[in-house]
Amino acid sequence: MRFAGTALATLFALCGALTAESQTESKPSKDLGENKELSRATEKTSTLKSYTFDMVIEIEGAPMPMDPFEFEGKSSGEITFISGSLMGQEIEMYKKGETIVGLNPDGEWESASEDEMGPGASANMMKAPHEELEKMAEKLDDIKKAKSREDIKGTSCSIYTGTLDTENAKELLGNNTMAMMDADISGSVKLWVNDDSLIMKIEINVDIAMDFQGNQMEMTIVRTTTLSKLNETKLDIPEEVQAIIKEEEGDSSKKDSKEDY
Repeated sequence: MRFAGTALATLFALCGALTAESQTESKPSKDLGENKELSRATEKTSTLKSYTFDMVIEIEGAPMPMDPFEFEGKSSGEITFISGSLMGQEIEMYKKGETIVGLNPDGEWESASEDEMGPGASANMMKAPHEELEKMAEKLDDIKKAKSREDIKGTSCSIYTGTLDTENAKELLGNNTMAMMDADISGSVKLWVNDDSLIMKIEINVDIAMDFQGNQMEMTIVRTTTLSKLNETKLDIPEEVQAIIKEEEGDSSKKDSKEDY
């Protein structure tokens, strides 16, 4: 796909650094005690039929200063749409399963190849917010509920925080190349939950300390996602995109059949 090139690889590196919870086999559930309500909220939010979301990715401490990356998206059923600007390029893409379809500079919809996603990347790294929340509570340590509440888009929410140990923080990196780096990695998560036990906002921090070209570097990747229009979002999918997804799914089915044989 010619629509994104380096920008697409960068997007996968950033999203993969924060969306890999569902890629690895889940561990036995932790005893959350009084925080069972957080587990209930993550599970309930993971079953949303549709929603709209805003996402901001910030990199603190990078060798070169970087402006925040801002994206908007919608999710409905099995399909997620993301749009935004990255490295001077406008990005629009749809994702269903392992298929990603994006708009190229000529205004044409094309399927993305794994080469364009960057080293160690795959379509499975890019999880919609509801997908990554499914097992979130199981991966958090030291879960705490704040005494105060906060409004998110006019809705009063309880605030939960938790920490990520090295193993779970590395799982969050998703991108195999990044995860294998010799680095000290840790993280934390903050979640805002409304009175219907639905998560309205997610903030994930991954702290990375590593040797970069002979110099010690400390960097934090912060991704903040805010949800809205829960179960009330309509996602329009262009006919061209639907056709490409159908074709890709057909090719995938044929490949799987040959491998089984």
